[in-house]
Amino acid sequence: MRPLTRMGTVLFLLVCWCSAPALWGQPPPEVPMTQIPQIARFAGDRQVADRFAELAEFSIRLLQWKDTDRPSVIKAQRWLKSEIYKQTALGGGASTPTLAEASRMAGDGYWSLRSPHLVKIEFGDDIEVIQRPRELRLLQGKPFPLPVVLRNGAAAPMTVSLKTAGTKGTAVHTFRLQPGQAAGTYMTLHTDVESEAMPSLEAQAKDRTKPIPLEVSAVPPGRLKVRVLDEEGSATPARIYLTGSDGRAYWPSGAQERVSNADYGQPFGGDYYFYSGGEFQVDLPPGEATLEVVKGFEYQPVSRKVSVVAGGSGTAEVRLQKPFDLRRQGWFSGDTHIHPNVYDDRLMRPADVLLIAKAEDLNLPQLLVCNDVSSHINDRQYFQGRPHRLSEENTILYWNQEMRAGDVNNHVGYLGLKTLVQPAYVGWPRTLFSFDYPPNYQMGLAAKAQGAVVTYVHPGLPSQYPVDIALGAADTIDVMCQRKEEVNTEHWYQLLNCGFQCPISAGTDAFLNTPYHLIAGAGRIYVRAGSPLAYEGWLKAYREGRSFATNGPLLKFRVNGREAGEEIRWKTGNLPLEIEAEAVSHVPMTRMDLIVNGRVAASQEAEEGGKLIRLDREMEISDSAWVAVRVYGGPHKLIPNDTSLYAHSSPVYCYRGDRKIAFRESAAFFIRQIDQLIHRLETQGVFRDSADKEAMFQLFRKGQQVYRKIEAEADR
Repeated sequence: MRPLTRMGTVLFLLVCWCSAPALWGQPPPEVPMTQIPQIARFAGDRQVADRFAELAEFSIRLLQWKDTDRPSVIKAQRWLKSEIYKQTALGGGASTPTLAEASRMAGDGYWSLRSPHLVKIEFGDDIEVIQRPRELRLLQGKPFPLPVVLRNGAAAPMTVSLKTAGTKGTAVHTFRLQPGQAAGTYMTLHTDVESEAMPSLEAQAKDRTKPIPLEVSAVPPGRLKVRVLDEEGSATPARIYLTGSDGRAYWPSGAQERVSNADYGQPFGGDYYFYSGGEFQVDLPPGEATLEVVKGFEYQPVSRKVSVVAGGSGTAEVRLQKPFDLRRQGWFSGDTHIHPNVYDDRLMRPADVLLIAKAEDLNLPQLLVCNDVSSHINDRQYFQGRPHRLSEENTILYWNQEMRAGDVNNHVGYLGLKTLVQPAYVGWPRTLFSFDYPPNYQMGLAAKAQGAVVTYVHPGLPSQYPVDIALGAADTIDVMCQRKEEVNTEHWYQLLNCGFQCPISAGTDAFLNTPYHLIAGAGRIYVRAGSPLAYEGWLKAYREGRSFATNGPLLKFRVNGREAGEEIRWKTGNLPLEIEAEAVSHVPMTRMDLIVNGRVAASQEAEEGGKLIRLDREMEISDSAWVAVRVYGGPHKLIPNDTSLYAHSSPVYCYRGDRKIAFRESAAFFIRQIDQLIHRLETQGVFRDSADKEAMFQLFRKGQQVYRKIEAEADR
């Protein structure tokens, strides 16, 4: 299998970046690191959007140095994402700043960035160097990216230039800056093995020139060769974090650097990493490097120091241990929500997806075809209605579909499709389907008619999912996603308390073609589907709820010998329950809770430094109930998509005679939510005619009647 490489920039990205009006002389990046340049292509004012895109790309690259102030970069990234969304169909027509306002806003963003590696220069009556690095440690023969921020402090527009000189000639970057405007660039510094000359930097404005002394030293690199082996001694793909003795992240030539996400408050976001097929080599500064290897949740993560000798070559072999092997017990992991390509991009090919899935030890990445901000359907060419031919014995690639609708409809994933559902999206302004009709209900039934499982991805309320689940057009929600698990969990409990057998589900919404994004499989669902792995068997067990969702802990759970997804029935009296639960984790856990009908019935603290929890309880129930377990823990680098450790089983369902599980309070909760959904329909919905709007209104009321009936019949 070929390594995951940069494919080169697609033509439209070259055009986009070369047309940026604020600067000249800079080559466009090969692959945009963030979503911002991609979304900027759909903005109403491209010049305004490009101001924000340039800042996003500049700032995220500062994180390759470990001592960059992460909060200043992450704050900028979150603000930029919000701002750029406002300028497209994603923002619902929000106002766009003028070019002058955008330049000022972006300028403030550049100036707010903090890193000891930055050069900051202000141009006014004089050229003032506000900040410069104490010392630059370059590798001989290797380019070094020097980050520079420039600001026009004068009252009039100004053309300014930066020039580098060194052993590989002169490079000039020129900017036209408005008063108060700032910009950023990376000046490439070079040193030569055969020359003692050091690179220099010079700033120019009008008739003024100012040399900027740089304290530069050059050292010969050492070459590190790394082999990552699995438990059987074979080379295996993995996620790699590599930090040189200079505190900078490194990656092999040709590999795509990536950055863990922090858009959702993840405290450990901003780490650089890359994927390896099992072997790689990289040139590093001499000294002690840090090598970290991660491969899913069952393999023991490895962190070790590696000595690098100037001018030398060394080898590090990492043999991974697999203390937890769920595959032997018939458990296989999946991620219900992955996008290989979005924004009309073709960076990721099936072989790249396979490599990432194997590196993350993810058995079933559910790859979702979808539209983006436009009518374009990403990855349609890979949809076959069956597993892709590159699928392997324990890694199945299957392109499915996400129906991405507007605010009234929300987003839905269809798993196990044979043909794509049409329309593929609704409610997107300036597209072929700009109206909020037909409802998700209609497409959900079409998917289920093919045998597909329908899950609402990154669910939020108000939403159509209470209606579709009540009317049989959807199966469940992704309880674990990029939103807060505790909120989704409480809403899922309400569904279960209305008597719906909704299995737990988990999907990351990872964009594989965007290096700064969520990590595929970092939140996942394990399904006990039996061996050997087969897609249809896994999907059936997933639908039945023979599962648990997790971002680290691995669960075992039984009630009277029955596993998650199974039922226990008894006729009269109380039912004695014997609960056996265990959680193991490489990431420290805090406690396990036993949940009965959404309430904590018992808890057990972790032992062995948080690596093990055993909960054994005996109790009785007098009425129908669902029983499950959940695990909590604190934040950790090894749970990069989330703010805290989390795992939750699907329930075991216990029924006394023909008594349903039904609670008035839970039914009333969804009655209120559907009222809010109807209000959104009335105030925000866009329809072709009043008949479509009335049909949607009647559908929502029909779903609401299901909850009214539950509320009326419930006696608790």
